[in-house]
Amino acid sequence: MERSVRRTAEEGRYLSFQLASETYAVPIKSVSEIIGLPEITHVPNMPHYMRGIINLRGRVLPVMDLRRKFSLQTTDYTRETCVIIVEIWARKVGLIVDTVREVLDFRLNQIEPSPDIGGHAQTQCLIGIGKLSDRVVILVEPSLILSAEELSGHSGFSSVA
Repeated sequence: MERSVRRTAEEGRYLSFQLASETYAVPIKSVSEIIGLPEITHVPNMPHYMRGIINLRGRVLPVMDLRRKFSLQTTDYTRETCVIIVEIWARKVGLIVDTVREVLDFRLNQIEPSPDIGGHAQTQCLIGIGKLSDRVVILVEPSLILSAEELSGHSGFSSVA
């Protein structure tokens, strides 16, 4: 599955969201929609971060809990918990986040390269750090959230994507 994926953040608009106490953001062009947390159907033998599948207007989509994927402490879902529908390798996937915040516009001088912190699978999707006057935002590339093994079907992911 050789495809070129952006590995560094580019200038532009990003949809920001909250996970635990941190603010993350994905390029707005990778987002197709944001929905409230629907009923999720559990699928056996999925990785721990894959919560199951949803029916979105007749289309079955896999849903991933980003807190679990990023090894953050899990918490109960609230009424602010929502699902960001993104495209990962030409597949629609739902990302469960604590809450969506806002659309941010980053200029090149507001983006630092992502820090070299060991190259672990959980950090490979980090493409940069956005600097705002009062905080930093972790910039994430959706197509790098899942590894090649996960995308090739060894984990059961491809059976629902």
